[in-house]
Amino acid sequence: MKQTIVLGNIITMDEKRPTAKAALVKDGVFVYIGDAEEAKKLAGADARVLDYGENFIYPGFLESHCHSYLAGERAIGQANLASVIPTDYDKYREIIRDFIEKNPQREFYLAAGWTENGEHVTKAYLDEICSDKPLFMNTGGGHSMLLNTKALEWAGIDAAW
Repeated sequence: MKQTIVLGNIITMDEKRPTAKAALVKDGVFVYIGDAEEAKKLAGADARVLDYGENFIYPGFLESHCHSYLAGERAIGQANLASVIPTDYDKYREIIRDFIEKNPQREFYLAAGWTENGEHVTKAYLDEICSDKPLFMNTGGGHSMLLNTKALEWAGIDAAW
């Protein structure tokens, strides 16, 4: 039976015990998470020890630049602007308006895939499309977002901000 003791600042994702100092893994299965001394007692002398010191250990896989929020946006639905090639702000307006017309029950609207072509889009452009509910428009790369007036108000962003 292969046993591994993992030492470090372990993030457990358990609300009652959010952190631990050790984990014991037997045959690829976590069998104990808690303090280091207990893990060592349970494991025995032949266990392999991985000591990460004061570093943090997270469950699962973390990738720091994955734009995971985009998956959520896609799951709840959005106006897809990515199909517009070359960039055409009139076509963007048409796609977003069509999405809004088909989804009048929504409390806010998302559009994604916008690509800048040298023109500068302002909140007035988005207000013209939708002035009564928040409208958020992401770039295709997910690094920029434009907001209409209602979205700015919702976010608490004003001239003083």
